[in-house]
Amino acid sequence: YEDHPLPILTGQGIKATINTDDPLVSNITLSDEYARVLTYLPFTFDDLKSFILTAARAAFLPVEERMDLVRRFEDWLAEFEIA
Repeated sequence: YEDHPLPILTGQGIKATINTDDPLVSNITLSDEYARVLTYLPFTFDDLKSFILTAARAAFLPVEERMDLVRRFEDWLAEFEIA
C-alpha cells in the first residue's frame, strides 16, 4: 500500500472515491476497502466521510435523486460524529 496513488492524487486536489473492483470475483466488500484505506493509508475517518460524499455527489442519477442520496449519506454519517 505504500505505493498506492490515492494520497498523491488527493494531495493534488483530485477528487477520488473508494470502490470495489468485482466483489463477487475478488470477495472484497466496500467495507473491506474502507478498512484498508484507514489502516494502510494516511487517511482519517473524516477523509473517509469525504470520499463517501464525493461518491454520492458523482452518482449517475438525476440531480434531485443524487442530492437526496447525498443528504441521506450526510445524515447517516452525522450519526458517527463524536461530541
